[in-house]
Parts: sequence; structure tokens; C-alpha cells
Amino acid sequence: RIEGLDQVMHENSPEYDLQSNGNAEVGVRLVKGMVRTMRSSLERELGFRIPARHPLVAWLVPHAANTLNWMIKGHDGMTAYQRVRGKPFRTRLLTFGEQCRYKVRSHEPLAATGDGKRFHLGTYVGVDRRIGQYMIHDGDRIMYARTIIRLPEANKLNKDSLARIKATPWSLHVPRDTEVVFKETKDVEQQGLKDKITVARQVYIKASDLVEFGLTRGCPKCDHEISYGPGRTSKPHSHTCKARIMGELVKTATGRARIEAAT
Repeated sequence: RIEGLDQVMHENSPEYDLQSNGNAEVGVRLVKGMVRTMRSSLERELGFRIPARHPLVAWLVPHAANTLNWMIKGHDGMTAYQRVRGKPFRTRLLTFGEQCRYKVRSHEPLAATGDGKRFHLGTYVGVDRRIGQYMIHDGDRIMYARTIIRLPEANKLNKDSLARIKATPWSLHVPRDTEVVFKETKDVEQQGLKDKITVARQVYIKASDLVEFGLTRGCPKCDHEISYGPGRTSKPHSHTCKARIMGELVKTATGRARIEAAT
């Protein structure tokens, strides 16, 4: 303890004075240099210039800053990531903007992808530092993946897929506008009558029906049973799945009897 010092005050740099905050200026200079290097490398491989206002640049800036934290070592021989986490960064990185094949995560239903496949083609835009998973741009959205497969050198970069990127890091948090549809009173009443006389929605689909007629790809309940087994979810069958099962029941005498009883 130092005698005579009863109070310690923090001294901060003046606001908007760049020369008085050297550490921040060095960090900005390093990030700007890494962004220019990655952008120039990507433009050289593509043979085209990337506009500064393109959404791809919005993903390039955080990726460049994360790369500095993950890879650049200081005077103590450790990276910034290692000082905070206590372990080195071991995730394998790809070239920014590179095309790759990614695997849909196990807890995501195959129905969300549309074609029922696990591996899809997308564009690598970085690694989410919060969860440590790859961020892949696919269509108009960002997908997260833990498993990726790199493509041959001739197929890694595609200027058309990069030009189609429209999402930005901040657009992912903007909620979509609520879609409101108004119908005429007569249409609502007629639709209610149609729902009441629809036989397919009144017949209960048994487990034996799925064993006999098979499961339907794209149905929430069928997809869940394919991944985790029967009887593990309360999700309903889709209308397409119900219509298919009803069409098969009509072909059998037992099925027709069940439909008549439900009617």
C-alpha cells in the first residue's frame, strides 16, 4: 500500500482525438490492412472488382478482424484468442468467398432444405465466433454448419454466386413484415363448410398405416421419425402426407370402412 494515495482516478484519452489513443489506432490500421489484403486477393482470383457497397464487404470486415484475433501472435507467442480462451484456435479456415459443400445440422429438419438432402452448396463468409460454426450463404439466408467439404481448385470461386449475396450481418436481425390477408365473409363461411366435410382430416393416421404405406419426405412428423424414431414428437402430419395416406386407405376395404365410420 502506498501512503498518501487515498483515491485512484482513471485517465482516458480525449474524445475524437486520434493521436492520443494509439492502441485503438493500431487495431484499426491492422484491420484495414487485412481487409484490403483479402479483398485484393479475392478480386485477383475472380478477375473482377468488388464494389465497396456490396453486401460481401459487410461479411469481409468482421472476418478480417476475427482472423487477426485467431492467427496473429503477439510478443508473448500467443494469439488474442488464446489469451482469452486459454487454448489455441484450431478451426480450419477457408478462403473468404470460397464455395463449399456443407452438411445440415442434425437438429434441423430436412424439410427446411426442400430436397431432403444433407449436403448442400453454399458460399463461405466466415466463422461465428459465438458458437464456432461455419457461416455459409445459401440463397437469401445464412446457414450454420459444423461439417464442410472443400471443392476442387477450379470450382472454389464463382462470381455469380458471390454476386447473388444480398444478406448482411445486420439484416439477419430485422424481423419480417407481418403478412395480413383479408377475405370476404362468404369465402370464410364457404371455407368453413369445406373443412367440415373433408374426410381426410377426420381419419386418424395409425402407426401401422405408416409401416404399410411408408413415410413422406417433407412431412414434419415423418422427418422427425426418420431421424429419431417413432413416437418422439407431437408434430402433426402435413396435408400432403394426410392426402397420400387417405388415397392409400381408399384402395383397401379396411381403409374404406374407417373412412365411412369417421364420416
